[in-house]
Amino acid sequence: MTDLDVRNALHRLATEAGPPRGHDTADAAIGVARRQRRVRAAWAGGAIAVALLAGAVPAVLPDAGPAAGQAATDRTAQAAPGLFDVPTRGSLAGDEAFVAGVAALEWSAPVGLNGAELRPPADSRHVLFAGDLPGGRRWALVMGADGGQRVVAWFGGPAGAAPGELTLLAQPQRGSLAQPVVLLDASGAGTLLVVVGLPGDTARYSPGTVRFDDVTVGRVWTDLPGTDGVLVAEVDRPVYVGAEMVEVVRDGDVVTTARGVPRTETSDEAEQ
Repeated sequence: MTDLDVRNALHRLATEAGPPRGHDTADAAIGVARRQRRVRAAWAGGAIAVALLAGAVPAVLPDAGPAAGQAATDRTAQAAPGLFDVPTRGSLAGDEAFVAGVAALEWSAPVGLNGAELRPPADSRHVLFAGDLPGGRRWALVMGADGGQRVVAWFGGPAGAAPGELTLLAQPQRGSLAQPVVLLDASGAGTLLVVVGLPGDTARYSPGTVRFDDVTVGRVWTDLPGTDGVLVAEVDRPVYVGAEMVEVVRDGDVVTTARGVPRTETSDEAEQ
């Protein structure tokens, strides 16, 4: 019904009912009709918008209910532990005074941006490993954070050494929450290799390439013994510096293949 139809109908009613009182009833009725049409249009538009939103919810919400199993898998991946989440390991892990003393040792690593030294504050440090090792060695591995970067430092001394008697075994280096930390010491009578990873990690070592009887060249690998992600063994000395390799496996996948394993500074001195 148009405004004209409403006006004509009301005019007929007004004629039959007599003169209107007050305002022009036809004009008022037309205004009401217009407002009603606007309200109906608004409700129709709102209904369309609601329908569109209802259909769009799964697409626009970041977590609109993934398929069964997917959410659990994603949460598991996000919650994967890092080295900082694992308690201190090693034969001295239960010696709280020793572990606290190692964590308090001052050290820095000149591997920051533009050559700036990284100095992880004491409250950012975690002792990953502390224990006595073959060959009369006592080692500790510390990880800290500075400027959003993880750095690791190995300390060592003779068996029975107190924290203050330990010295840096090698220059501190950048670290990672997920990557195992490896150090080789060839300074003693036996070459010692230590790998500190996550619980469940396994590792193997090769001192270099060899020529087999069939004239092919390859590597002989030795599985490293250990538990709880700490693998320790006296191994064959590398064929030459940088020839050695360590391979770390986690959950069936190779996570580290390092050729030219990090070495103690005394190793370099012993081999010169």
